[in-house]
Amino acid sequence: MRAIGPLLGFLLASAAWAEIPDVLYHYGQYDVLMKNVEARTVPQEDWDRFIMGDRTRYQQKWYRRGLYGSSHPGYAAWFMDIRKPGQEPWFMAIRMTESCRKTPSYNMAKLFADPRVINYFETRKPNEYKSIDDYRDQCFDSITESGVQYWHMKVETMAGREAWTDCEKFVNRLFDGLHAQVIEDMSWDESWYIRDRDCIESIQGTPVEVIEMISSIPGYGSEVLPNGNKRTPTMNANSSQPLIILKALIEAAVLEPKQLARFDRALAEFDLINPSFWRPDVNTTKPHWVADQTRLLVKGYRRCLKSGRIEAWKTHARGVYERLVKLSFSEYDAAIEKTFGQNFCER
Repeated sequence: MRAIGPLLGFLLASAAWAEIPDVLYHYGQYDVLMKNVEARTVPQEDWDRFIMGDRTRYQQKWYRRGLYGSSHPGYAAWFMDIRKPGQEPWFMAIRMTESCRKTPSYNMAKLFADPRVINYFETRKPNEYKSIDDYRDQCFDSITESGVQYWHMKVETMAGREAWTDCEKFVNRLFDGLHAQVIEDMSWDESWYIRDRDCIESIQGTPVEVIEMISSIPGYGSEVLPNGNKRTPTMNANSSQPLIILKALIEAAVLEPKQLARFDRALAEFDLINPSFWRPDVNTTKPHWVADQTRLLVKGYRRCLKSGRIEAWKTHARGVYERLVKLSFSEYDAAIEKTFGQNFCER
């Protein structure tokens, strides 16, 4: 990527572009994410097929393709895969390279205030549009919030590529021409997507690393997000946390007592509610449901560790996990409440 000139650098630094964080968090399925964790990056073949190719997770248009992540797991949890029977939820941390973090990201909503985009039209003179004003007027509408003008595409298709508009197709050519490495997600708080695989310095997400992240990330299990907003309860996000925690305890090497105590203290701070809060036949909100259930797991783990029967705990816990991932939402809460308090090492 070409270096940003002093004037462009000054203008970008003066604008309200969100700073790219050191780490982005991403939820997905265990078997998929563990390939990245083991490689410490996204393998090239997977990047070409599933990130930037036609087999993207949500069938994204070209200009929306990339590896998505958020500055905090609370923002990313909304996009956790809906937990269908048989799916195993997991999350990973994507550490960004310093060079990509220091290069301001692009943002569709602020596209026409970006000096790099203005310079692109002035110097490249693309054939598709007479000028940047012509592209803006043909393809975008504006909204103003708190005195700031934002832009959004007039028409965004949801169908396959044959239905994509010329406006949509040009955005991708624009990003390619600008060698855009990271795009700020215009539709979600504190989120970005990576278009350049070289921006990934490393990926963490082994079972031990997940336990450490849950133990150390402030507000990991809080309904209140870092920006002060309250996260919207989601069935898949709340139901997946106990499965992630159970899987991590099963697959991680035996935890030291201090690790276990730190983990338990973090779980005690969770205030995520029970995932079946939405069901008319339940209609009961349990404010600390995830904390209460997962701490029962840790209590049992600690008991079995002290008695020298941790392998028996893991064997039984693995069977519990395999049964839980096969359940539907309607069966999930009761099954968790029935099993997490059991003494796994005496069965």
